[in-house]
Amino acid sequence: MQAFSMLKKALTAICATFVLVSTNVQAQGELKGETLTIYLDISAPPMSYVSEDMRYPDGVETEIIYELQRRLGFNLKDNRIFPLAQDRTIELILENKADMIGGALSYTDERAKLFRYSPIYYSSGMSIMYSKKYSPDASNLSRLAGRTIAVVRNSTAEQYVRKILQDSTSIPIDNIISAYFKVANGEVDCVIHDRMPLVYFSKIMNHLDLVVSEDVFNQADSQYGFGFPKDSPYAKIISEEMLHMMNDGTMYNILSKWKK
Repeated sequence: MQAFSMLKKALTAICATFVLVSTNVQAQGELKGETLTIYLDISAPPMSYVSEDMRYPDGVETEIIYELQRRLGFNLKDNRIFPLAQDRTIELILENKADMIGGALSYTDERAKLFRYSPIYYSSGMSIMYSKKYSPDASNLSRLAGRTIAVVRNSTAEQYVRKILQDSTSIPIDNIISAYFKVANGEVDCVIHDRMPLVYFSKIMNHLDLVVSEDVFNQADSQYGFGFPKDSPYAKIISEEMLHMMNDGTMYNILSKWKK
């Protein structure tokens, strides 16, 4: 919980400094009349996941987007946020076929060369999820030599395991939920991923006896933001409003709700 505690202190300090920040941007509705096409990778609860009807994303980032819509006044294409795998969302941004993407989208220098990022709204870190039944001793990085480690394909976790844990075997998985169940079924020893989604899944699926280690590492590659095309006419306005949401405590309130 160290990363979230640090975020809480940082946002508390910001709120104290900017307690009198004006909300005139909300009143102006700077994007009123504009229609945005937004995609979220829905495989990273609680940041973003699919709703019960399998058509609409839900979670932290959905709440952030709806709050931005309320303040800025834009419309959503087909009155919805579209669920889509992260690799494809990035392709759409590069093709200028999406206005905004997210879904636990970690900032990397390589990605920042390809598209624009919003301010980082959540600073996370990676942790290990392992099974009490099948791999109870896979509880920290020093015990992973010779282990099989599930990682999301093309993710920062995959890069980390290949670079830092060279004595282990990384098993690329297309969907993080599938990785969780491979750990639960003993098919791999553990999964390395961003901590908040790991903790959330282990709580809502506690019957699977999955444990998240206390280790938090590689924070530099676990900074969440939204992506925009390089020439986006909306990126600056949305990014500024996200900063307002951080300053007035709205962002902290959203994150706190989903952290419980």
